[in-house]
Amino acid sequence: MTGTWLRHRTATAHADGAAPVVGVASTAVAGFAFWLVAARLYPAAMVGVIVVALSTMQLLTGIAQLNLNQALHRSAAGRHGHRRIGRAYLVSAMLMAGGAVAVVAGASFWAPELLGYAGRVPLLEFFIPATIIWSFFALQDSVVAAAARGGSLPVGNVVLALLKIMLLAIAVVWALQDGSTFTWALAVAAVVACAVGYLFLRALPDRETEPVRQSGLDHAGRLLWSAAVHGLPLLVLVVIGPVHAAVYGIVWTIGFSLHLVSSTIGHALTPQAVAAPEGAPTARRDMERRALTILLPAVVVIEVTAPLVLRIFGPEYADLGSTALRIAALSAIPGIVTTSAISMARARKRGAVLFVVPAAVATITIGLSLILVPQWGLIGIATAWLVGQSLVATVVLVLRATWLPPQLDAPLSAVRHARLLARLRYAAGGQVLSGGDWGTSRILSGGSQGLVVAVGHPDGTDSVLKVAATPVSREALTRECTTLLALHANPRVGSWRRLVPELISDGDAGGISYARHTRLPGRPATDITDAAVQERLAADAVATISDLHRRTAYATPATDEHLARWISRRAAVVRQHVPRADHDRIDQVEQLLIEELRDRRVALGWTHGDYTAPNVIVADDGEICGVVDWEQGDPAGPTMLDPVAFRLIAAVQAGPEELGAVVVRWSADGGPYAGELADLQRRLGADPLHPRALVLFGWLHVVALSIEKSARFAANPVWMRRNVRMVLRDAVLEPVDRAHHR
Repeated sequence: MTGTWLRHRTATAHADGAAPVVGVASTAVAGFAFWLVAARLYPAAMVGVIVVALSTMQLLTGIAQLNLNQALHRSAAGRHGHRRIGRAYLVSAMLMAGGAVAVVAGASFWAPELLGYAGRVPLLEFFIPATIIWSFFALQDSVVAAAARGGSLPVGNVVLALLKIMLLAIAVVWALQDGSTFTWALAVAAVVACAVGYLFLRALPDRETEPVRQSGLDHAGRLLWSAAVHGLPLLVLVVIGPVHAAVYGIVWTIGFSLHLVSSTIGHALTPQAVAAPEGAPTARRDMERRALTILLPAVVVIEVTAPLVLRIFGPEYADLGSTALRIAALSAIPGIVTTSAISMARARKRGAVLFVVPAAVATITIGLSLILVPQWGLIGIATAWLVGQSLVATVVLVLRATWLPPQLDAPLSAVRHARLLARLRYAAGGQVLSGGDWGTSRILSGGSQGLVVAVGHPDGTDSVLKVAATPVSREALTRECTTLLALHANPRVGSWRRLVPELISDGDAGGISYARHTRLPGRPATDITDAAVQERLAADAVATISDLHRRTAYATPATDEHLARWISRRAAVVRQHVPRADHDRIDQVEQLLIEELRDRRVALGWTHGDYTAPNVIVADDGEICGVVDWEQGDPAGPTMLDPVAFRLIAAVQAGPEELGAVVVRWSADGGPYAGELADLQRRLGADPLHPRALVLFGWLHVVALSIEKSARFAANPVWMRRNVRMVLRDAVLEPVDRAHHR
């Protein structure tokens, strides 16, 4: 069901994203055409001044716009949409005019070169109308998107390109010194006027939308990114002159078009991640593959043809910018990773990520540019972009990696856990714990999807707080809460419920699920290191869970539904993560188990589902006093799995072998506990499975559960080789004779 839905969502995203991708292409063509005409009509020094003037204007627009475009994206439609748009345009115009005056007034301090080339009055005459008009154009895209007229965006960009070229030619006839900036502003004004008129008269739907709460951190990250994109041309002008600024403008127009590809495709990722959080990682990988499929050939073409492309603008552009263009194009590849991180963070409302990722790229790029540009010129600024994107992309990949070496994983996990706990405390601190309880909390354990926290209390009633932040872990925590309530409410469980924690509270806050339950006295059985005590403890643990089975189990023939849930579904999980060469072997395991269990009487009852030593709590004298972590609990599970899984994992923990080696050895004769496991099945009225089949059944359950609980297992090639592929390659998989072990 989820796979079908996700395929539908992906196809929908591809269709919805077609217009923006076409918009990127048209924007690239528009920019290329505009600067080609400018480069042919004006000397390079004049083009450099134009580049800096336009970049500064766009930077000013981003700073003074107060994120209005993001607000209009969701709130422009509806009954009062026209009024909202009008107010946004008015506020934007006032802010832009004031900002333009401030920029020109302070130009003698921050940009004396620009002031020297253009003059204060012409600069003021350009900045005031140009910034106002450009801010309207930026708002127009959001309003068009809110009106569900995404196809209008590429049309507007193409019209903008044509108008800029035509008006540029007219300006030359008029012999305007700053003709290109003048015509650029007129072109934008014409497009905006047409678009706004159309939107106000026809396009805006009457549907209402929910107000948007924009993240201040998101806006701050955008501003720093804008400072890098639109502020660096000024650095080039100041440090190495207007001719280099002109070349950088052309290089960046081409290079930035590549960055826009991943950015535009990333916009489709956000709604998918919001609508289906469980499918978000798959959607992210799909987005990255699509972007890489488009960008990789484009980058290769640029690497080969950079001098030829730039020579179209003039020989000085090819001489000064070819190497810089090649390096800038390469930076678009790691940019795919940073863009997908931002899109996912926006869907999950991770304000810190929305700020840190673009801010880190911008800070590294600007800082390195200040160091490298005086020494390397344009090659230095292109290198700064490549290094900034690559470093941040590397950090993102490490943080989201499903498996890392322990030396790296431990400190990163500590940071993740502290951050997750801080998020929960910020979102609903008083609802979860009192102020004093927060002060006594300490992390017991954690993984990539959540953590377990011990909470002390002055009255001695200690508790455990479980926190889950991913869709998989949140679903598991919900199942555990349901299981704890059901076990305590089931009269057949009786006195056995003393071993089960009692749920105190649970809830959701800020995209995080939490549950608090009583903390059972004792420590995990894994803390016991004495071999003799371990063996006695293992026998007691099997007897303890068997007591729960005795209280709640009933015997019934295994149905096709049971076989599909217990065997085929788990085999499919393993099959997804092994090479195609091993598929026949996993099919053989599946068929062996289905034939062994079909129509056989099996005992069904309350099962733990993840019954291993870490989930068994023991007192100092070795007595079992609790069983925890019930997220895999099942009121009608096959009771044979709990004891066989415990014995398998206990053998791994007691000796030097890993799970795969133990299963291979036991598959030959059923292992040392075959008699014990058969007796447990008979006592519950079930037909004992062949020892080999029971071992393989337990192995399939353990490895499939491990892969489902955390992607780290499947991503760890060593774990997969030693615990999955070894069994498929070396275990005895011949069919068993059902008759002799009835």
